[in-house]
Amino acid sequence: LAHATVPQPLGSRSLQQVLQRQCRWAQLRRRSFPALYLLEPLTMLAPTLALATLAAGSLELPAPAVAALVTLLWIGVEAAQARWAGWDVTSGTLLGSLVREIVAPCIWFAAWRSRTFTWRQPRSVSPEAQPA
Repeated sequence: LAHATVPQPLGSRSLQQVLQRQCRWAQLRRRSFPALYLLEPLTMLAPTLALATLAAGSLELPAPAVAALVTLLWIGVEAAQARWAGWDVTSGTLLGSLVREIVAPCIWFAAWRSRTFTWRQPRSVSPEAQPA
């Protein structure tokens, strides 16, 4: 395994392009490792929150407070890991992590349902750049 991340200069992307890219990678995971893909939602915040709020009800604790605490712990542990790896952690990083956790189940489901695959939108190529 690499000791550090490899920069991926992707350039500026629209929100739709980012979501499409995430969905493409999810489709690749689904097709490459279908059994593991079925378990992937268990690594997301959503099922952990669901279990925590159920447990809160059983323990007569306020569910919103437990959900907030679990979310803070989830994002906090991830931020601590990123900081340990030497990455910059900002308020934008924390907000991005939260947004990712909200969107991740939707991307997983979209990739699960998708039956078609488009690697990327074709780029326009000038006639002189095309092979003869």
